[in-house]
Amino acid sequence: MERLVNAFAGPLSTPIIYHSGREHYGYRYGKPDVRHFCLLKSVQAVSAINAMVALARGGFAQEIGVLVRTLVECTTQIEFVIDALDQNDILAPDVDKYIKDFFADFARNSNEDFRRRRLGKASSISASARYSTKYPRRHAMLGRGCRPNGGTRTSI
Repeated sequence: MERLVNAFAGPLSTPIIYHSGREHYGYRYGKPDVRHFCLLKSVQAVSAINAMVALARGGFAQEIGVLVRTLVECTTQIEFVIDALDQNDILAPDVDKYIKDFFADFARNSNEDFRRRRLGKASSISASARYSTKYPRRHAMLGRGCRPNGGTRTSI
């Protein structure tokens, strides 16, 4: 798998070191397109597969499940953008915007550019109330230790 990704990366431009002028350094492509997007998602997928092998050797089945989700998301995103190419290799407008948004993070200049708003206690309570109204059975299960039969977790 790694050889395939390396072969795919061969004809593409290499990333350059980018300095934001403030605190952030990183690698950025000069003119990223759908091929760069697919390359990065492929690298992430191969990394997930390699991690799954290492976790399987240690018996970490639950963690493998998390990585399976990552693998499926990456491959689905690759399929999504490839399917949006027409016969002239032009992307559909909505997918072109998706690719541009994916690479738009080059503009980070301060920590404020990528900090997320934290939810206050009232927002968390409100979200919990909406969830319990929409999914009463699941919410009740959460209150009983996440066990369908009402049991609790046992320690090893």
